[in-house]
Amino acid sequence: MAAQTYLHRRSSGTYAYRRRVPTPLVAIVGKEVLWCSLDTKVLNEAKRRATAKNLEVEATLIQPAEKALEWGCGLEEARDRMCREGAKGVAVSPTHLSGSDLKNWGEWLSATILQADEANRREGFGKAVGTALEAVHDIGKPEALRIPMPPREAERPRMGMSVKEAATYHEIIGFALEKEREAAGRGDASAHLDEAKAIAQRATGGDDSNDEVIRELARRIQHARLIALDGILKRGAGQVVPTPAITDPLVNRYTLREALDDWRKRPSPPRERTLMEAEEAAKRFGELHGNVPVREITSRQVREFRDALLVVPTRLSKQERKLSLPALAALGRGDPDRPRPNPNSVAKKLRMLQAPINDAAKEERLGPPEAWRDPFAGLTADDPEEDNGKDSFTSDEITALFQALRDDADTSGRQFGPARHMIPLMMLWSGCRPAEVGQLRVKDVLQDGDRWFFSVNREDGRRVKTRSSIRHVPIHRRLVELGLIAHVEAVKEDRGANAALFREAMTGADGRDPIAPFIQWMSRFLRGTVKITDERKSFYSLRHSFAASCRLAEIDEETREAIMGHMNDGRVSRRYGRSGNSALPHAILSRAIDKIEYNSSRIPDEWQ
Repeated sequence: MAAQTYLHRRSSGTYAYRRRVPTPLVAIVGKEVLWCSLDTKVLNEAKRRATAKNLEVEATLIQPAEKALEWGCGLEEARDRMCREGAKGVAVSPTHLSGSDLKNWGEWLSATILQADEANRREGFGKAVGTALEAVHDIGKPEALRIPMPPREAERPRMGMSVKEAATYHEIIGFALEKEREAAGRGDASAHLDEAKAIAQRATGGDDSNDEVIRELARRIQHARLIALDGILKRGAGQVVPTPAITDPLVNRYTLREALDDWRKRPSPPRERTLMEAEEAAKRFGELHGNVPVREITSRQVREFRDALLVVPTRLSKQERKLSLPALAALGRGDPDRPRPNPNSVAKKLRMLQAPINDAAKEERLGPPEAWRDPFAGLTADDPEEDNGKDSFTSDEITALFQALRDDADTSGRQFGPARHMIPLMMLWSGCRPAEVGQLRVKDVLQDGDRWFFSVNREDGRRVKTRSSIRHVPIHRRLVELGLIAHVEAVKEDRGANAALFREAMTGADGRDPIAPFIQWMSRFLRGTVKITDERKSFYSLRHSFAASCRLAEIDEETREAIMGHMNDGRVSRRYGRSGNSALPHAILSRAIDKIEYNSSRIPDEWQ
């Protein structure tokens, strides 16, 4: 409890607030430990006072010190700059209207009136029933504007308004515009105060107590009406005045926090581990840019987020982990010799942030799809100066790995049974991901003529990485020789068609990837037993080795993507001629897989 509330009970029984300053901030703060008596011996009261004290310390000392580290200035200078600019990274309160909110509401009102005018011009007042006039009259306008429309004429044009309707309509609009201009000339927007209060209540879920915000919103409403009414008269004179795209201003307040919550509430939500990673990515993004509305996230902000993540040191101390992203980035830039994260890890954080946003866009929570631009589009975490992807194994390393799997006397991996060697073999000869192989069941192994395949699918609640991961993969004839089909038949006879082929490897606890313990053991085995210490090589290098073999065998990109379950460009032509769940016919996939060879590697023929 003391570690969470920073409470310390002195020998006298009096409680004190005690907090250790993060090591990188000690030089700026000038102290290693912050200490303050809470002047009480009552525990509950001490907790209350400690919480209040901690909020004060965060706002007046820790956050300014982190900014001082980021900006390379002194503590007082950082405080002054934060007061002038506002503390960047502090969440935007959803209970108040920001300047961008006011702008969005004004644009929305103007576009709404112009859209209603379009409806009247298309249909006349027979079907649209004066929608534009209702928009004009009902937005806090005086009764003098409620001029009745003329009686309906016996003969109407086939499109639009009649001559009399148009004359009266434009007379009303002209009168409304004249009154609006006269009031605007005097700086009087009081006619719109009631509507401004109603909008503020709708936008914030309650009354915005800031009178100046209400007055500014009233002025925005007045300005929006001036633009819209003037546009209507120009249309009446035959000019082309386009209607701007209409997006509900509430959509513009949709935050990343809300996107995460909606992502979690999907009928088939992501795994808990994925949600945790997305939460962490969103937290770090907020530390850098604040809780900005999703529609206001720009490509520049995403690039800044990526660049900050790329310089954050790895192997952080306990105190350093408590720092915000800007402070951690400053720490990394100040000490370039410290190890930095693999760009693939940074790319994953970007994907974790992008996923709930794209889901919200798909559900049209961000407005019409045509009005949404993905700020993550085309952005990667690759370092332009080097290739940061995992490397494939050499022939000698493949030989050493499988010889060690067969001959090693270490029994630490025996708990995984045949999966110990069969999963690596299947990755090497099919390019599958470990989780795809680990979750296979007997019924997923299929036969088409004299050829065997296995099906990667989502049946029975199983998960795949992407939609393109759902596919049929040919089983290489070498895998048949090494006993894969014999293993399938044995499991079927022992446990039935629904049995997992490698249940010994799927031992992960709830909330984790079930195959994670096997992958962790394999990583230790590669480093400790096989002595492959190159950080650019891992268990996944077997999949990279398969991809390299595909290139050596001159297998075209589309076929390679279909076998490995990579995302393709989505062209319609690629979706024709499918065979089952495969992106290409079985015959093409089989001919391609037969070209894969590892002649330079010596893989044992028999396994115990």
